Amino acid sequence: MYTEVILKSFEKGKSEILGKTTKTQIAEHISIVLLNEFKIQVSGRTLRNLYDEAINISEKKDISISSNYIHELCRYLGYKDYNCFIKDSDVDSKNKVILYIKKHWIIILICFVTLSS
Repeated sequence: MYTEVILKSFEKGKSEILGKTTKTQIAEHISIVLLNEFKIQVSGRTLRNLYDEAINISEKKDISISSNYIHELCRYLGYKDYNCFIKDSDVDSKNKVILYIKKHWIIILICFVTLSS
């Protein structure tokens, strides 16, 4: 789940910068925001390396990162802490399933009727 925090942080950072952006610009922006608003110093290079690792890592593994960084990145994303981020992610997953069922209900109904016959 740490991977998801990093990726969402970069998405938010990209949306906060006007114009065309690079991952270096996004990382520097996040670094400045973390220092100014949350009083934690993380270099842009560290954030960029974490982003690269998050993109290249397999789904079964997670990146290695300080819990302090994760906590502050969650705050940057608008959550109280990492636990709130996890709870919200679980709700998002359930909502996606419900939206999928609502969108494809007729196909699901046909499959169910076909299988039950």
